[in-house]
Amino acid sequence: MNARPQTPVIPRELWTAPQLAAYLGKPVKYVYRLTHERRIEHYVIGRELRFDPAHVADFLADAHYETHTDEPPHVQPTTGVTRAPAGRPRIHGTDGAVS
Repeated sequence: MNARPQTPVIPRELWTAPQLAAYLGKPVKYVYRLTHERRIEHYVIGRELRFDPAHVADFLADAHYETHTDEPPHVQPTTGVTRAPAGRPRIHGTDGAVS
């Protein structure tokens, strides 16, 4: 038996690139960059891009970073050694003394 390939189900509502940019609060160029880098799923209909709101939700879920309030903030350990500022010493005043 030959099974017919299933036709993909296209969602009822698809967003355009300007609609997605407005939703994200970003420029349209950002949306085009996301598609070029293949970071967000999209459809190409003719020469136009379309976005499924469910794919946008997946993209936002992947971009979400959780903060943990129960952990103390990361603090660099101090060694007690202070370094001199980088670069050449500054000359103050007119007598040419180096500080």
